[in-house]
Amino acid sequence: MTPLIPGYLTTAEVRSRFGWSQQFVSTVAKREGWNVRKVGNAYLYSEIDISEYWAARERTRLARAFGWKVPGLVRHDEWDIECPTCGALAITRPGKNVEEHIKMLLSENPEWLCVNGHHGVGFREVEASQEDK
Repeated sequence: MTPLIPGYLTTAEVRSRFGWSQQFVSTVAKREGWNVRKVGNAYLYSEIDISEYWAARERTRLARAFGWKVPGLVRHDEWDIECPTCGALAITRPGKNVEEHIKMLLSENPEWLCVNGHHGVGFREVEASQEDK
């Protein structure tokens, strides 16, 4: 289906992509300050805004899986990498402070997690243990 305006999704498209209710789409759009356009009776939401919000949610989920107590959403992309296994969003383990984080980034073997469940050390996937399966 051709979008009404390139780079924008209808409420229905956002709902089907993420499984959200119409009210939740509207609430998130207002809270996050998404660029919204109204065409007739349809509300259109910027794909860029939606993608940035979704990445922040996923980044936060992964940081929490690493044990970080993250208040709110992680909106920066300093930990982002591409998963070596599937190419999806992954993050490296955040350091406990700036010095530790820089050391981790400069390491040849950073630990990482992927939104699709892959994880590894040094940009190779770690074999899943029986407990992970």
